[in-house]
Amino acid sequence: SRVPEAGRYDERFIRLTDRWEGWSASVNKLKGYMRKANTKFGFTLFDEGTLENADKLKLFDVSVNLNLYEEGIQRLSVLPNDTLIRIENKYEVRLNLHKKGCDEERIRDRRMTSGQVVQSCGTHNSIINTNKQCQDKIKDNKPQEEVVKCLMTLFRHLYDDLDYADITRLLGKDNVFVHGSVNGFRSGDEVLNDTIMSNTNGRIGGRFWNGPFDKIQEMLGIQSGELNGYWLREKL
Repeated sequence: SRVPEAGRYDERFIRLTDRWEGWSASVNKLKGYMRKANTKFGFTLFDEGTLENADKLKLFDVSVNLNLYEEGIQRLSVLPNDTLIRIENKYEVRLNLHKKGCDEERIRDRRMTSGQVVQSCGTHNSIINTNKQCQDKIKDNKPQEEVVKCLMTLFRHLYDDLDYADITRLLGKDNVFVHGSVNGFRSGDEVLNDTIMSNTNGRIGGRFWNGPFDKIQEMLGIQSGELNGYWLREKL
């Protein structure tokens, strides 16, 4: 965020990143990471054919980023509890939990705004409970730093537990932007280390489309693994 004065947060931006990195990986292993990302988002984020000419990648990193911009963060801060309860119920129906039943200690009674009580197996406890905590902090005028940290946690729970299509319905497709990349030194390819960019989805909604560290990386002309030293954390 831009902080023009203490306690005030403007042009907020959140980026969640899933990353796989290491010293060396075969093309088949890298394609497995690509397929995992494609499955998560429900569309062809990575084209596996981009690695056909390589044998393996050294000092590699595969990253997938979900960016959320100011308008999306505003929507994140006012998520209707009833909507989250309905989404939880939809997932439990899909998982057939209502017929299978669930452990008694997991059962929750969800109260809708209308007063209706919906019984749940607690599949989305982390989302519903964190959403309540965030809205309570906002209502009680807690410091912005505390509110933002809570919203970051809530966004992470949405990312972990919901389909991408449901995330975009909640936060607005034009308020998120999905993109990824594959970096590394390619063995057996004429191209040594050009970044392989993924397909994208959504819309860029801020001046710093992918955060300040990417701007520094661009200015220095180095790969993300070098900037952040991911390969230094790999066991020998």
